[in-house]
Amino acid sequence: MRRSLEKIGDRLEGCKPGRVNREYERIKDVRLKVTFTKTGLPEDLCSPSAAGGYLGAENQAIRVQLVDKDHFTWGFDNASPLYKVTISADGKTVQLITDPKDQYHWPLAGQVAEILPWSAVLSNGEKVAEQMGHLTKVDSSFDPDSGEFTLVDAIPPGFGGDWKSRADKNDLDDQDPAEYFYLRIWNRGDDLSSDAKIL
Repeated sequence: MRRSLEKIGDRLEGCKPGRVNREYERIKDVRLKVTFTKTGLPEDLCSPSAAGGYLGAENQAIRVQLVDKDHFTWGFDNASPLYKVTISADGKTVQLITDPKDQYHWPLAGQVAEILPWSAVLSNGEKVAEQMGHLTKVDSSFDPDSGEFTLVDAIPPGFGGDWKSRADKNDLDDQDPAEYFYLRIWNRGDDLSSDAKIL
């Protein structure tokens, strides 16, 4: 076991995704720094602005994720949840298998969408999404009647097809549908103009 972990560590070192420490934990060699800007008027702490009425539980987490060594992406609501989707043959039309919970979560034109392939298979046969996938923007908004929306950039040919060369391939395509992807929407609120990958 230890020997296998050392081999994996050597292989990761060759790919330059960071380094592997003595506990076989991958330590990335990039850092992300978040700071505050000093623009705008300070809010009066004695009488803060507040919207009236209870609007329900709201996910306040902001997820910031490095895409590569020079780019990052971000979104409100921890960039969750994940939806099961299928992709058309042209790689641009997305059909949602999992419905959004409400209209607020519908994918809208200009939002950042990430298509994620399978990563691993759990003991119950369910698939798990990769940590990162194909980042693009939504071209046409979600249509609740058809359950579809379109992407600006098509997913590349062969994307997410690594599982087809596995020895246990026949055990992986017994779900309905047999092949699907996961979708994450990076909701940036009113910001629909920023790039999917920010420099």
